[in-house]
Amino acid sequence: MIDTIKKIKGFKIVPDKFRSSTIFDVKEFNDNDFKIELFQTDEMKIEDYQVGQEVEIFGLGEEGLIYFVSTISEKNDKVLKIKYPENLKNIQRREYSRVSFDGKISIQDFQDLNIEPVDISAGGFRIYVDQKISPNKTYKVTLELKNNIKINCDIEILRIFETQDGKYDIRARFINLQSVDRIALIQYSFQVLLENENK
Repeated sequence: MIDTIKKIKGFKIVPDKFRSSTIFDVKEFNDNDFKIELFQTDEMKIEDYQVGQEVEIFGLGEEGLIYFVSTISEKNDKVLKIKYPENLKNIQRREYSRVSFDGKISIQDFQDLNIEPVDISAGGFRIYVDQKISPNKTYKVTLELKNNIKINCDIEILRIFETQDGKYDIRARFINLQSVDRIALIQYSFQVLLENENK
């Protein structure tokens, strides 16, 4: 397990208060735990990381995204010690796997647009709409995830196809997505994949 964790890149950590989620660097591997530094976290958010608290951690391994839950065993300002987890979960082959999306999507310039979400990933989404939108343009959107997290960001319409029933099938990618919002989308994808796996 230690060897697997050593090979993970792009670590992300999620405490109980999601908005304090961030990235980190691993400083040291020990027998029972590993030391990390939350180098992008401010003093207010560091308070959301306490000894004994469970945190979710994920990152990119050799076979896709790896996920585990563990406990903070020590804390010294922005440096934490995390216990090795009992098990790791490798549930995504791709870095940004697409999953079905049952949240809400609204596009700022199209308030009356009927949007039917199809799927989503941390890279973008696919929707059906009832009127044509110009491709190769950027738009401001709001996403509402089922865990009551709202994400405001820009998208670029990559492709648009007219369907047989007169709708438009749109593929869009996120632009300038904040790190914490990308973490929210990755976590959402994990939750959907885990739910599907446990059915």
